[in-house]
Amino acid sequence: MTTLGTSDRYRWPINTARMRYATINQIDPAWVLHHFAWECGTTGSDRLVARVTFTPLAWRSTLTDEHIEYREYWVSPATAGLRSLTFLSRSFRPDVCRQILRRFHTGC
Repeated sequence: MTTLGTSDRYRWPINTARMRYATINQIDPAWVLHHFAWECGTTGSDRLVARVTFTPLAWRSTLTDEHIEYREYWVSPATAGLRSLTFLSRSFRPDVCRQILRRFHTGC
């Protein structure tokens, strides 16, 4: 971060696991204000500082639409709990979930 009108520069202490983002594209103004707050610096200029406490946001997903015939729904990072696909089996047909799991584990 660079302070306008001065040469003051500083870095934000970003913890990807605690602040729950997988790619830089997931950081937007709402995300920044959720994790950081404006504070008056020693020079009198406002600066962003990390909030000590905050409620973790849900992991964000991405839906690719690069190809008309094929789309991917990404939730990253996917832990073992997500890989089990139990959350999908509540909403989708069980036979489709078994097919997805087989492809995930065997690669075909």
